Amino acid sequence: MTAQTAHALGALGGNPANLVVAVRRIVERHPGVGPLWWVCSHLLVADDPYRRAGELADELDDDHTPDVLAAELKPGAHVLTGGLAWPALPAFDMRDDVHVRCLVATVESRWFVRRLTRFGIDVEWVDPADLDAAAAASDLVVIGAAAACPRLVLASPDACAAAAAGAAARLPVWLVAGVGVALPPRVVDTIAAAAPDLEPLDLGVVARVVGPGGADADVAAALRTDAPLAPELLRAVPAR
Repeated sequence: MTAQTAHALGALGGNPANLVVAVRRIVERHPGVGPLWWVCSHLLVADDPYRRAGELADELDDDHTPDVLAAELKPGAHVLTGGLAWPALPAFDMRDDVHVRCLVATVESRWFVRRLTRFGIDVEWVDPADLDAAAAASDLVVIGAAAACPRLVLASPDACAAAAAGAAARLPVWLVAGVGVALPPRVVDTIAAAAPDLEPLDLGVVARVVGPGGADADVAAALRTDAPLAPELLRAVPAR
């Protein structure tokens, strides 16, 4: 969806005023989707938004995060997850030897489990009351970030709960951060204020960040970004 949005916005590149209005409306409607902020920020500062939109769409389509995650998972691993860890879906699809347990306390997680099932992925639904037991029976936790910077990671409530349960069970917690998730700190602060359905993740529990460039135990370094800061976007989204 985000790559398609980039193409659509790029078509407005010849009219800067319309582009500003369009990107503001997009982040207002979807404040918790980090890659949309990434796309919109890049387009607002681009000299040629039409050409830049194509480049951004290609980066999103060519995201190697699923390949990195699939390569890092050990054979037969039992993985606990929660929330919408989108880059993990194709990774789990590549690794049919991996057993997935997903916390399903929210509608988002139920949707994610159904998507996993449609892909033919072996997945076990985990009720919140059974979370600790599921963590004890797992080898690691894999969760997705909605938006992140070196000092703040935002994720779904189920992802945060799965991470906390995994940490309590002394499991390694891997944070999946695909293309467009790492953003400037001021942008992440704005998303935190505008998207009440996201929660701050305890960075202390994260053992490794898995992204397009590889798996990195240096969490702060892995979440740094060269994405531009577009102040007009920060003013577009009020706190909720």
